[in-house]
Amino acid sequence: MPGIRNKHTAGVALAVVLLGGARLAPAQGGAVGQFINTTGTVTVQKASGARVKGALLVPVENADVIRVAAGGRAEVVLFSNGARFALPGGSVTAVSSSAVTTRGGAAPEARKGVAVAAAATRRGNERILGLVVRNGRFGVRDLTPNGATLEDQVVLKWGGIIDAARLELRITNLTQDVYRVQLPVSTREHRVPAGVLRPGVDYGWILSGLGSDGDIVTTNVAWLRVANAAERTLIERLRQDVADIRREDPDSPVSSALLGLGLERLGYWREARTAFEAAQKLRPYDEGLKTAIENLNNILGDSGR
Repeated sequence: MPGIRNKHTAGVALAVVLLGGARLAPAQGGAVGQFINTTGTVTVQKASGARVKGALLVPVENADVIRVAAGGRAEVVLFSNGARFALPGGSVTAVSSSAVTTRGGAAPEARKGVAVAAAATRRGNERILGLVVRNGRFGVRDLTPNGATLEDQVVLKWGGIIDAARLELRITNLTQDVYRVQLPVSTREHRVPAGVLRPGVDYGWILSGLGSDGDIVTTNVAWLRVANAAERTLIERLRQDVADIRREDPDSPVSSALLGLGLERLGYWREARTAFEAAQKLRPYDEGLKTAIENLNNILGDSGR
């Protein structure tokens, strides 16, 4: 493959990526669920004895004990079955992968469940030759889609000030290229031909600017997966569940946080960020939402602007 010259890469971090067999979203470690709302003082005691602050979108793990101070309230969702529980003020509640158990105070209140993926997709770093490039001022940038997409006919788009002789687009299935084409340097989008992408399969797409000698002078990479039928059904159920919750309490961030969480777990990072931003309008100073949005900005390679 052509060499890489350090041209027009000021402010651009390059690192070798190895992506294999892995799925497309941020891992949550040993999390079995997540907070989707908190008010007042909420504390989580870990199995190790450590205590952490309970806040919106903070993960919970098996054997965690959640303490909600008087006057406070919390709400959690469990990934294995989509069960949702409100934890009243003064309650002490133990968490397992499929249920919560009262340890003291008021009992948890079961709420309408929600369709979430039991296993989060993961952004891996095991096996595909590529480059992770943070957006700089110059060069190939702003690749979309980055992550999963519901579009059947995928149009790849990008931007940037690209000083190159021509562009090369590669799509890899994490083992080998499945598509490769050279394009005029002025091109800013390309429709992937029918039959190249199989639903439910993870791909990386790599766009490079080539010099007149064929050397790579700028490059960027994004992730891509076209939704399969099962994933489309799950997302439709998730949206219906969230709509029901929003009708019950339109002024709460719970519905948007749940939508964002469900989409993030499936690798729909841009859509998840939009949902978290909607929740942030209702809870503008929430640190959990701020952190979640920043994490997605990093994955997507932009500032969300």
